[in-house]
Amino acid sequence: MNNKNQTDKKKGLTTIFEKKINRIAGVIIAIAALIAALNQFPNLNFIARFIEFIEPSYHPHLIVKLPDGTKVDLWILKRELKNNQFSSANKETERLLFKIAGLDDQDYFFQGDSQNINCKDLKRIDGLWTQYSDNKFGFSVQSDVYLDVQRDWNRFVDSVGWRKNGSILLTRTELATDPKDAPSGHLPSTMFWIKDNSNFYGGIEHCRL
Repeated sequence: MNNKNQTDKKKGLTTIFEKKINRIAGVIIAIAALIAALNQFPNLNFIARFIEFIEPSYHPHLIVKLPDGTKVDLWILKRELKNNQFSSANKETERLLFKIAGLDDQDYFFQGDSQNINCKDLKRIDGLWTQYSDNKFGFSVQSDVYLDVQRDWNRFVDSVGWRKNGSILLTRTELATDPKDAPSGHLPSTMFWIKDNSNFYGGIEHCRL
């Protein structure tokens, strides 16, 4: 009987010890995560760095799950737009759409390629653009402009400010990056990577952004 009590007591002590070890391990992991955050974002203050590091895990709605199970994270796009880094966000949007459409090995969207983009995913990306540009940029804004000019591509290019002197298309570095200085729909700049623009914007119209 005494042996059983001693055994139970030892098991109880072992369980308590294991719980303490797990707590210590949890603290160590948290400290390691904080250190990683501090190293990754050295220009931010202490609290902001840690929040930046852990934020993605608290926003599952920013994760796009592709048919093959691959996950595409929109958090980088959100961060860049939130910080008014519209040029970087423009490039990130291009990368995301190629990834979502399964066209990583292509440089352009050709006829029919835009059909590989789910309307729900397009709405997520558009929502971030409109939110952080005060409804100045985004696919839905471009769609409205496209309809306003009766789906005339040349008039559309002029309306969103992608052409200068009436004929010369802007380069990527010439794009405006401040919503205050740009026409509505100026970004994202799809003209650099879409060959079948009418098909793409027709798809956007279908999605009813």
